[in-house]
Amino acid sequence: MRHHVFFSLIGLIAGGLLPGMAQTLHPIVSELMANPYPDAAEYIELYNPADQSIDLSAYAVALVSAIGHTGNLYTLSEAGSIPPKTYWLLTERADGITSFYPQAPIAQIAQVTDLPRLPNKGFTLRLIYIMDKNVVDEVTYDLALFDKGLKSRRGVSLERTDVESPTSESVRWVSALPEAGYATPALPNSRIGNTSTTTAEDTAWGKVSRRTLSPVAIAAHILELTRSNKVFECSTSVYTLEGFCLCSFDGVGTVAWCRAFAGGRGRSLGQMMQLPPGGRYIVTVTAQPSGEKQQSRYFLLTT
Repeated sequence: MRHHVFFSLIGLIAGGLLPGMAQTLHPIVSELMANPYPDAAEYIELYNPADQSIDLSAYAVALVSAIGHTGNLYTLSEAGSIPPKTYWLLTERADGITSFYPQAPIAQIAQVTDLPRLPNKGFTLRLIYIMDKNVVDEVTYDLALFDKGLKSRRGVSLERTDVESPTSESVRWVSALPEAGYATPALPNSRIGNTSTTTAEDTAWGKVSRRTLSPVAIAAHILELTRSNKVFECSTSVYTLEGFCLCSFDGVGTVAWCRAFAGGRGRSLGQMMQLPPGGRYIVTVTAQPSGEKQQSRYFLLTT
């Protein structure tokens, strides 16, 4: 054993990795989506903090049983290699990501045939180095880590606030910010360096953000509100780029186009709303769930 440790240290020195031993030489779990929008996909996001690529075929993920035992290993041989300092998304359905998060870089989404189901109410996930079964990262998904008002809301991910540190205690995890669309798949986490909590007013769906949700995600969220929050108001208005209002929909009309769009594969949102073809329009969707302040979400529509 002493010889093994000695030669391991020689290898680290020769590779220039010993000074300070600051660099993490394995991937870490950086974000988890366990309760996605209807028809969207769960995902596990990894981050490579090292200065060289990491081959994920050497790793597996597993859930931890109630008595602390590692469950079935789900190998990541299909996930490819993570480039240095890069976020990498693992999901069983890539289209369940790209349809809802058009800003997610497709090249950083790995479709893996078999991944563990992520229980909405909580779980512990382990990232394991297959050769020696060593647990290189362990994360506990706990609803208590989510900001107020977000514990049961669909489409909200849990993010790591420091991806350069190997430490993964619960204080380094919190729900994604509303101005990031409540999720940052394969993108820098919205909470990096920012662990402050937000109020129920801040987390009201639809607050104008720097990132625009896709029409699919907005339609899915409105339909989710019809199921989970019976007392809410919503409306839609369509404007030309010059600011002229073409048409408006009340709550019934808004839910109707959301339902039609969610189920009408192959038809554009403009077709669903019967807008003049060939134009570009700004569509404003407003939702006011019971007990929350009215907020708006904007997205650009091309027909």
